[in-house]
Amino acid sequence: MNGHEKSTYLVFRHGKDPEKLKLGNLVIYPDNPVDDDHHSCLYSLSDLHQWTGEPQTEQSLSIEVQDSRGKHASLNALSFFEAERGRLSTSCMRIAGKNARRFQIDQTPKFLNEMIMNSPGAKDWLNSRITVAKHMYYLNQLKFGSSRHPQIWMVTGVQLLSDVTVEYEESSSKTAGLRFKVPAREMATLAVNFVLADDSMVSGGASASQSKLGKRNVRYTHTNERVWAAQFRRLKVDFLRAGGPGLVPDQKISLKSLLDLGHLGIKGTVPQGVDEASQITGVGEDDAGEMKVAMTETDRELFGKFMTASTSGKRALLIGGAERDLTGVQNDLKVMSDLLLGLRFDISLCYGNMATRDGILHAWGQLIQQTGNGDTVVVYYSGHGSICRSIQYEDLRIQYIIPVDIEQSTKDDFRGILDVELSHLVCALTDRTHNVTIVLDCCHSERAAREPTGSGVRSWSPASAEDIDAHMRRLERSGLHQRRYTEGNPHSVRIVAAEDDQSAYEDKGIGGVEKMGNLTRELVLEIQRIGNTIASWDAVLSQLRNTLDHGRSKSQRPQIEGPKMRVLFSLERLTYFGQLGVKGGMNTLEGPSLMGGSLVGIREGDQYAIMPSTALTVDETRKVADATVNFVYPTSADVTLRFVDGVHEVPEGARAFPVKGFRPGYDVRICVNNELIKTRLHDRIRSALFIHEADSQDKTHIPFATVAEAEGKLVLLCRHDDPLFEYPLPTIPGADHDEAADNAVYQVQKLARADQVLTMVPEEDDILDDSQVSIEIGRVKERRCVQFPDGEKKSFKEDGSAYLKISNNGDYTVFAHAFLLTSIGTIKWLSEGSPSGHELHPKGTPYFPYQTADTYHGRIIITEPINFGWPAWIPRRGPLREAFAVILTSGKADLGFLRTEFRMDA
Repeated sequence: MNGHEKSTYLVFRHGKDPEKLKLGNLVIYPDNPVDDDHHSCLYSLSDLHQWTGEPQTEQSLSIEVQDSRGKHASLNALSFFEAERGRLSTSCMRIAGKNARRFQIDQTPKFLNEMIMNSPGAKDWLNSRITVAKHMYYLNQLKFGSSRHPQIWMVTGVQLLSDVTVEYEESSSKTAGLRFKVPAREMATLAVNFVLADDSMVSGGASASQSKLGKRNVRYTHTNERVWAAQFRRLKVDFLRAGGPGLVPDQKISLKSLLDLGHLGIKGTVPQGVDEASQITGVGEDDAGEMKVAMTETDRELFGKFMTASTSGKRALLIGGAERDLTGVQNDLKVMSDLLLGLRFDISLCYGNMATRDGILHAWGQLIQQTGNGDTVVVYYSGHGSICRSIQYEDLRIQYIIPVDIEQSTKDDFRGILDVELSHLVCALTDRTHNVTIVLDCCHSERAAREPTGSGVRSWSPASAEDIDAHMRRLERSGLHQRRYTEGNPHSVRIVAAEDDQSAYEDKGIGGVEKMGNLTRELVLEIQRIGNTIASWDAVLSQLRNTLDHGRSKSQRPQIEGPKMRVLFSLERLTYFGQLGVKGGMNTLEGPSLMGGSLVGIREGDQYAIMPSTALTVDETRKVADATVNFVYPTSADVTLRFVDGVHEVPEGARAFPVKGFRPGYDVRICVNNELIKTRLHDRIRSALFIHEADSQDKTHIPFATVAEAEGKLVLLCRHDDPLFEYPLPTIPGADHDEAADNAVYQVQKLARADQVLTMVPEEDDILDDSQVSIEIGRVKERRCVQFPDGEKKSFKEDGSAYLKISNNGDYTVFAHAFLLTSIGTIKWLSEGSPSGHELHPKGTPYFPYQTADTYHGRIIITEPINFGWPAWIPRRGPLREAFAVILTSGKADLGFLRTEFRMDA
């Protein structure tokens, strides 16, 4: 081999197995090249003769390297004695062996591209590590202001020795004032055990000693042939901001210059004409640490987390928008990165100069491309948000997030990202996977834009209404102006910092951080508190509101939209209903109360069990208190608490589970002969909410529901003789009938709940004047609204289409909550897209819940109506009774808990 000599061979403290440390291996850690994360070359030494030629041989070889403690990871591991203060002076390691053989690759770039990169799995391995390198680079830049991402190296030379003796000597400085943690009399035993614990040393022996002058010596031997030094060349790999990291097909990879390790290595031949070292393109890499061949322990741990996350099926995109007058955005990204990486999410960051409109859209587009069916996806945004009242589109308020290049907007090029654009991006994600969670820690308010500068309000309105309207017209022409889901995407959970008429703030952070978004802080703390416990987003919302919606300065009311009964970051849903949040307690000025009142059917005397926020059912071992309702308001209810032994206060985020609420009108008659089924029905009804067993002696009374046995089926009737449900019973003797009984009682409870909604009447003092609010129901034919003639009964055939129109013709704002109560007792929440109620402005645009309506030449066109259809197992013996229910409130109120789930098995 022609060339000149440099100290390019890294020496190992223990010999490496030549079957594991092979020429052509790709490694992340040159100082630990046979760890789990390396790509092993398929070829043995005998296969590579054309690339190495004959090896350099010597009958015997001695190697000596020196270092000071703390400079080199591979030598630091030899320090068996840890000093509490001061420093250690020169360390010396001597390796003497026989039958020395050195193999070194010539024409390394050609070898890399022709032999290694064409071997199975090599490009996939390299691509995955480049991606991790990019993610680590930006995360470390965010946290520390500089970064040196993991580097990728190829083994280009190996030094083999057998019959090796290793001597290691380390002496302390006289001025260091060292005090060793390991007593001198134990030192030798410790050192020997340390060396022999390594499986590479089992064929040798070891000894250790310490002199009075502070010198410490370790000596061990090994007989088999092993690799005691290796040469590594770093791959020159690029990743660009404009494109994703990774290799394109047939891409050639070059190599950087060999490092001269100086006194840390031994000399090896350097081929002439090697590629010049180059910076990684597009990221301004700090090469101050270029001479290092070891990663810090912190970086190793981070690299391991990223590698684990890269195959987890969990992905997260974290976006930091414009930061004008905000100081907490990057802190939000740091804390959220740590949280999600700990949950095994593969995180990508888009912040600073990357977070332009185009940069955010590109990053989101990459996330969509990478997402597969069944993946778990999170998109998080921290920064400014704003809202603008449209000039062209009557009664339309347009919300948008603010990238860093927003001030470059023109009439022809708006640089914000509108809510309708975000909606389509979310739809593109949910087309690939339904497990999507969106978090927006920003304002959605006109009022917020008028807050004083520097107040920590996350709103800013740098764009004009004219520019935004022009952008909306461009979206119309492209077909993107309409949302696919009028009431919100049913497949994604959306967590927002505040309602659309509120500010969102940043304030004191966590873990020593000065400023953070309030939503981000509380969300992270709550998810950390929940840990591995199963909990729903609904329970998280309760806790967020307890801490953020406090009515004082900087109060904000977070909202969670979509399927909030899902378990966190999961498609699994918790099917219970009737839970209520709890406010106040023994350690507050307020008395305890439930966050629900007469509007949800609560009555004085109802009983609840107060449980921790993570509870899924009433568990006596975890119960906090028993609660009895003593006064009911429209949206809340005062309760008296009886704490269990050892508990003295209501914990934050506690939930109230309904236990018993007697309603005289909801009685159930059991007409079953089978004693096992009868006993099961008795037990289930006794423990059910609201319903109770009818008086068996009063044969003239018509109960709310009847459960009877007929022709091998369990039949459910509701206030009339026509069976509403039929549950087949097993015919096998001794079969379990619990499922049929459980389903029957479950349906009775649903029917009772629906009847409560239909029959509830507010107290006289709470009645809202709704005389100026009109509710119109009609058929949809050829996308047009067709009203029922006066006096005609409103009926729809199966597969028919309906519209529901709510208009406010009065002089004050009201909020509308719309529900469909089906014939089987399911309460469908039609206004889910406005969880606190749809705001109806005086004489404003009509509201079509759960529908898509447009105006064409002054006429309303219903492009997506409400369609009627019923499961095949419902008896078709006559008309099915269903109802639209519209609840009007003077202010925002959360009534989504009225909804009941449809259970296929019931």
